[in-house]
Amino acid sequence: MEKIFNPTSILVVGVSEHPNNLAQNIVANLVDFGWDGDLYLFGKQAGTYLGYPIHTEMGALPDSIELAVMLIPAASIPSLMYSCIEKKIFRMVIESGGFSEFSAAGQALEEEIKALAEKHKVRFVGPNGISIINRHNGLCLPFMRLSPAEIVPGGLSVISQSGGLALTYIGLGCRENLGVAKIISMGNKSNLDEVDYLNFLADDEETKVIGLYLESMDKGRAFIDALKNCKKPVILHKSNTSPQSQVIAQSHTAALAVDDEVVDAACRQAGVFRVHSFGQFINYAKAFSLPAMRGDNLMVISRSGGHAVVAADAAADAGFKLPGLSEDFIARISSQFRASVIKLTNPLDLGDIFDIDYYVTILEMALERDDVDGVVLNHVFQAESEFAATLRLAQKVESLIARHNKPVTLVLFSSISAVSQVMAEISIPIFSEPLIALEALSVSRERSLNRSAAVIPDTPLPLVGKSAASPLFDEWLQDASRRDKTLFADQALTILQEYGLSVPSRTSMIRTFVSPSRAMFTGGSHLRAMSWT
Repeated sequence: MEKIFNPTSILVVGVSEHPNNLAQNIVANLVDFGWDGDLYLFGKQAGTYLGYPIHTEMGALPDSIELAVMLIPAASIPSLMYSCIEKKIFRMVIESGGFSEFSAAGQALEEEIKALAEKHKVRFVGPNGISIINRHNGLCLPFMRLSPAEIVPGGLSVISQSGGLALTYIGLGCRENLGVAKIISMGNKSNLDEVDYLNFLADDEETKVIGLYLESMDKGRAFIDALKNCKKPVILHKSNTSPQSQVIAQSHTAALAVDDEVVDAACRQAGVFRVHSFGQFINYAKAFSLPAMRGDNLMVISRSGGHAVVAADAAADAGFKLPGLSEDFIARISSQFRASVIKLTNPLDLGDIFDIDYYVTILEMALERDDVDGVVLNHVFQAESEFAATLRLAQKVESLIARHNKPVTLVLFSSISAVSQVMAEISIPIFSEPLIALEALSVSRERSLNRSAAVIPDTPLPLVGKSAASPLFDEWLQDASRRDKTLFADQALTILQEYGLSVPSRTSMIRTFVSPSRAMFTGGSHLRAMSWT
């Protein structure tokens, strides 16, 4: 993976001087994003692009270029792959379409390049995707022009089975101050897949939050193991769950549907946060970009009493507690209220304080309290007269979050342009309403609770001797014709009871974890954990 995401030399295959040539965009993106390695171009006809010569003979290229990026007709890919292998290029990105997602002939081509890769130990991204981005080193390989100003560096990495969805998450994330670490468009994932990328990102220092968009899952057990081993927050947007979507998904990335109940069970088992919309995906990513909400105690600070009431209702619905204000806290801030007509409680209504800079003092006092795990800060401001003070407040919020390592969800209400200008000057996310801010804090708290809960080791059950085993188990172990050693859920539950283990009813267990048609245990000489296929 290192040479794919951090190459020192790149060969772009398929470049020409024709104005509509898409491979030109790959070259232009590398230049615009500041990638500074050795760049080589290859095409059918000699020429130049952006000052780089277009080579027509592989023999003219140096050996051991670290990464080849291909955007040529699918039928030409196998021969170009072999030419690259002869030049000791073993890492590739194949952006071309026309493989298994397109036709039977395309399926044959895909099988050919898979076999070629396996024989020569080649690892490649794709085919049929927009490829990858590493925003921290300038690697930007999609075949459409992108803007460095609109894709800022950060900690969000996305693994997507759709190039369009990958770009959507980039755009939505950067609009919400979620910078990009890595973007991966897997395409048909015929060589490298979500398991490989997830294992890579789990150890990637620049990646803080991982987002997944999947239309199919081909390696259920390996995928769950990778999710369990990943210590970073993972958000999954899984589609292709209905008969209506399966036809287009198959022609899109050759994706086969997976039972939706199985997906939900896998997410619960691995501690993954599943979402069903773009907005929910981005909100969860914003939640995980802030320090963790480690408890139930919340303080709501609001410039508007109405906004405070809305936030209090949302906090109650989410199960948060609003600890009262101490006498010392009230005494320290009461002198700042001009009319003393607002009762000082939590939620704290600051409608009678017009010194916005003093809000910083109140916020810091709240964060210093041991009985406050996080803060919702609602701020309504006039764009013309209060922008400068609001910007100072937002910048102080950012520094206080870092200092106290507690989440503050900053909810701003003003003109769209004024809020956008504030966001441009800070790196923390901003929320559009209290309900969304509370949803973010809720999912952050859930992850904290899950991580602090005791983890039961996933160890196999030892055999206790044939005398204690049921005849069903004994027959299952001895039957040499059962190569896959598949044991269905109703059989497994019966065997567990024979061992003297307490189990839930078969119906409730199957409904809780997986659909009946997918429930099974697998094993050779012992029972292993429940798996799904």
